[in-house]
Amino acid sequence: MPLVRTIYKSLKQIFETVLKEQSTSFKKCGLIEFPSPGTWALVFISGDAKGEIASKLNEGDEEMVSVFLAPTPVPTAGFLMFVPRRKIIMLDMTPEEGARLLISGGLLAPDYRPKTSPVVLPPAITPLSGT
Repeated sequence: MPLVRTIYKSLKQIFETVLKEQSTSFKKCGLIEFPSPGTWALVFISGDAKGEIASKLNEGDEEMVSVFLAPTPVPTAGFLMFVPRRKIIMLDMTPEEGARLLISGGLLAPDYRPKTSPVVLPPAITPLSGT
């Protein structure tokens, strides 16, 4: 995969620069349905909508979140979108892992271990003493 490696190394450097400059901006990754229902796109979560945009969009109980949708394989371009929080599937991967997945065109997916719920054991049964 020499072509992928060359593209990956170059674009990784560019994307790391973008992430470094905006290190306070992209803290999480998520999935949104885009460009049509049933089709999912990786996004970088910027934060809650603020200011006038929040005022105009956060009507009722609908909380809006700003996300950055970067295209593959050039993640420095893209779309700033405002999406209802309930329509975002939050991911456990870091923005760096998301960038690697994006730049590689899906070839370098991060390792994933589902979070397991702690096993709750029933209380110990103690035998009654015959007193």
